[in-house]
Amino acid sequence: MFSSSSESVTVVITDRCGDCDGLGDLVFSPQAFMQLAQLEVGRIQGMTWSFDYS
Repeated sequence: MFSSSSESVTVVITDRCGDCDGLGDLVFSPQAFMQLAQLEVGRIQGMTWSFDYS
């Protein structure tokens, strides 16, 4: 689950981000990103995430 401010989205991780700068950087589908912010934002800073093993 990923959350930013008061919004959250549950996604399935399918691959690692080989082109990302930092450990833990993630690339979202546009549909998942739009549940957290407008696409024009580009990057979301301060987001928290965790694994859901259920």
